[in-house]
Amino acid sequence: NKVKNIYRIFDSSILLSEAIIKTSIPNLDIITSNIDLVAAEIELVDQPEREYILKKALNIIKKRYDFIIIDCAPSLGLITLNALASSDSIIIPIQCEYFALEGLGKLLNTIKSVLFSKTARLAAKFTDVVVFPTPPFWLAIAKTLPIFIINI
Repeated sequence: NKVKNIYRIFDSSILLSEAIIKTSIPNLDIITSNIDLVAAEIELVDQPEREYILKKALNIIKKRYDFIIIDCAPSLGLITLNALASSDSIIIPIQCEYFALEGLGKLLNTIKSVLFSKTARLAAKFTDVVVFPTPPFWLAIAKTLPIFIINI
């Protein structure tokens, strides 16, 4: 009996709709993850159209929802690439510190690569990339820079 989580969508053992968990909060459903998802990065390397696995899975259920939020780890691997290829917009919470800003630059370069890649099937047509500082730092700068919107 396999646990139904996001990894099982990437290894094609279940449909995304089978992994959806209804919560006690009205209109809020979730799909869980676990440590197995780390293996997906390695397992997807040789798979054809690996960038579109999540997009294809979401296309089946997306009309059920007004919003689908994909929470990614701060990495630039195949899972993040799947999330980018599946998204219309991006929200990036960030701490106001040097290394976070350096990582943001790399992430934005990745987003640009996705948008302007020669294999433009990575169909992400982002309306906006919204970067906002996380507490407690955002309180200090909210008067001058409450939200950063980067149109790519």
